[in-house]
This record gives sequence, C-alpha cells and structure tokens, in this order.
Amino acid sequence: MRTILGLAAIAALSAPLPAAASDWWRVTTNDTSTAYIDIDSLKTDGPWIRAEHTLIYRSPSEQTRVKTVHARVEFNCPKRVSRYRLFRAIDLDGRELHNMTDPDDLAEHPAQKNTIGGDVLDFVCGISRERAVRVANPLTDRP
Repeated sequence: MRTILGLAAIAALSAPLPAAASDWWRVTTNDTSTAYIDIDSLKTDGPWIRAEHTLIYRSPSEQTRVKTVHARVEFNCPKRVSRYRLFRAIDLDGRELHNMTDPDDLAEHPAQKNTIGGDVLDFVCGISRERAVRVANPLTDRP
C-alpha cells in the first residue's frame, strides 16, 4: 500500500502544471503568445493575489528555445505589479530549460495596459474578463 501511495505522490508532483489545474481560461493572445490563468488557483494574501499562469509561444524562441512558461505569479491590483514565485521554462520537446522556485529577490514587474501582462493582471483582479474563454487545457488549446 505504501508503494502505491508513494507512486501516486510522485506522479502528482511530477505532473505538468496545467494538467493539475481545474479551471483554465485563455485570457489574451497576441502575435507571439497566448496567456492562460487557472481561475481555481486564485488565492488572496493581503494585497496580493496568487495565480497559476501559463504562457505558450506560437513558435519557440530561436535564442532560448522556450515554447511554454508555467509560473506561479502574485499580482498586486492597486499597484498594478506582479512578481514570480515559481517559473518553469519548457522547450518544444517538453524538456525543462529553467526552473526557479521561491526566489529571494521578489522583484515587482509593472503591468502596462494593452500588453499580455496588463491583460492577465486585469483578469486576475476581476477588472476585465469579458474576452476570456474557458479551455480544458492550455497545452491542447488552439486559439
């Protein structure tokens, strides 16, 4: 029984981030990428709202080979800034290229209007959700 529970725990921990989420929304898209948020992951902690976020590039970057980014991001709605708590960059073959968890430096990134970051912040903060579309899984969505 312990072996089965151990294998189940390993499988759960190694599952890709989007597969573990339950209510993904395509928030915005532009010429280069599409952004998704798991609305069930939204958790408030003081002025911050934490969310699971996936960004999928239309084509992998020629320099970095990154195709997909899975991140746990915190948003401060009044300040219009975000900061990363987890960041995983994945290539086209599904290989992890970069993994950052709980960084010591929680740099705040401003979210500009009419950008992917600004649209994601507006969705998370409940400011603008009318263009968002519910999807089963970001990795299989075809916008």
